Amino acid sequence: MTGRAQRVTLASGEEEWTFEPGDARVAEGLVSLQKKGLGGFVSLRRREDGRVVVSRASGASTVERTNGPMPWREAVAAIEVFARALAERERRTASVTALGPADFVVGPTAHLRDDALIAEMLSEDFAPKAPPARYSPPEQLEGAPWDDAARRYVLGLVAYKLIAGSLPFAGEGLRRDLDERATRGAPPFVEAVATSLKPGGQSLVL
Repeated sequence: MTGRAQRVTLASGEEEWTFEPGDARVAEGLVSLQKKGLGGFVSLRRREDGRVVVSRASGASTVERTNGPMPWREAVAAIEVFARALAERERRTASVTALGPADFVVGPTAHLRDDALIAEMLSEDFAPKAPPARYSPPEQLEGAPWDDAARRYVLGLVAYKLIAGSLPFAGEGLRRDLDERATRGAPPFVEAVATSLKPGGQSLVL
């Protein structure tokens, strides 16, 4: 047992979380989160012994592992899921932790992983990990505490990565990348990407 649920990772990468009968409402609450794109808990079943099993979608296909730009319709659909999930999280809790590329799962079920929120719902301890520097806002790299604005900044980087296929200033070296992001806005998409978007798509991301 780990915390309030027994957790098993299947060969497919999906997870099964088994709760005791007394925690059925907690399990139901996890599944309800996915309606807002949070957590990745996609289904629930009750066993004959009264235990409740919740299935969690694989978290392997993260934004960090995408290669090249996604088709814009798929990218926009995923970004909309992430935006709704962030808004719901801000509504649910005042606690804020770091957010990194591993939290943004693009498929097969797009969702914001956000293990910190899940741990809070289950009254478990959680030790957040600092995201890679390329996915961190300049202020947080300087030691500022994470807040909702910082998490939205990361969402902007993720949106850029999904549509453009790379982060802003990628390929210029980490130090140059961070310096440019701290002093300049993100560069426009290359023409082939920009012209594939709906009108206003580029300005929304930038």
